[in-house]
Amino acid sequence: MRAGIFELRDGVTPERAARFADTIAQIGYPWRRLLPRLRRDPDQAVVVKWDALDQNTTGLYYSGNRVEIHLSEEDRHADSEPFVLAHEIGHLVDDATLIGEDRRALIGLFHASPETYRRDETYLNGVIIEWAHIHEHSEQWRSANPYLHRINEAYADAFVAAFAPTIWDRDYHRFTHATSDTAEVRRLTLERDIMVFTDVPADHPHREGIERAAELGLVQGYPDGTFRPEQPVSRGQLATILMRRHRRTDA
Repeated sequence: MRAGIFELRDGVTPERAARFADTIAQIGYPWRRLLPRLRRDPDQAVVVKWDALDQNTTGLYYSGNRVEIHLSEEDRHADSEPFVLAHEIGHLVDDATLIGEDRRALIGLFHASPETYRRDETYLNGVIIEWAHIHEHSEQWRSANPYLHRINEAYADAFVAAFAPTIWDRDYHRFTHATSDTAEVRRLTLERDIMVFTDVPADHPHREGIERAAELGLVQGYPDGTFRPEQPVSRGQLATILMRRHRRTDA
């Protein structure tokens, strides 16, 4: 089941699809910015699965060129699923769109924020890290750099607060180490222009429409990153676009 840049697969049910759509509607992020990262995948989509996860460990995973978000199939986690989904999307935005300069500015923002520290903080290898990830990922993170992990988690939380405030307002108590300066988080996240297609520059008269169509999954462009906006559309290509539009309307 396709929903914009997302492909809902293993474990999807009508209830989960509706919950997913409601969550995505609350995240005010321009999804087209992720399209260049997804171009390496044949389906050009973020695959979302509801799995029987070990210790209910949800997360963002990479399988070759495929990007996957795994959610728990247990219904008892349904209430927290919107926050978890938005949080994992924050990790994807960090990985796919932020560069060194963006990250350095955000790290400075998190360091200056009292929200970066918890009352129930725990030390791992001599560095403060939140208890939730000690509990859920203890083996995974003992050999990792806990400082960098904490910064990554801080950004994912800040993403939820900045781009999905209705989800954050309801679930903020789960994690409290994101900065309260959400306006600056938004600015730093969106400041750098990202060209979805290499031959559709910022001043192209049809850039907005082309990128919106790609965001909705109606067009995909070519594997080399071009859209070729001046190339005629064949009858077969038009039929494919109309079919995708029909499927999206049915969904």
